[in-house]
Amino acid sequence: SPPGYGPRPVDTGWYAGFGELEPGVSELVPYGTDGSRFAPATYDASGIYRMNAVLGWLADEGISVADIHAHVVGLQDRFLEAATVPGELIPDASQERGNFLTFRTDHAGDLYSALHERNVITDYRRDRLRFGFGIYQDAADVDRLVEVVSTL
Repeated sequence: SPPGYGPRPVDTGWYAGFGELEPGVSELVPYGTDGSRFAPATYDASGIYRMNAVLGWLADEGISVADIHAHVVGLQDRFLEAATVPGELIPDASQERGNFLTFRTDHAGDLYSALHERNVITDYRRDRLRFGFGIYQDAADVDRLVEVVSTL
């Protein structure tokens, strides 16, 4: 810690360090003596264990990030060839993109709500409507999405 910096955060609560709980019950919430005392909350590593298991499974199956992206781009292309989404695709289809398609439209919120009512999960921010695609989806999922979008 920098010299003169307070040894305890001003606000106390559930932000205790696990290592500091070992001595037992105290009237003060214990904090780590290192930089962990400035962490926003007690750390839960379970997400890292799940991620490690999934990455191990993908490696065992011989599936790479490039394979997943190629699968997704195929789904996106299928969607773009068959669907008419109100708005402008950004960036356009000729450019590299992530595992989602974003459309700029003044009706993003209305489209989001209409899709949600039809059990299609998207997200939107202001005038951007975003469709995500993943490894767990296939051509039949895209065909259903095209059918739903055609009813808007």
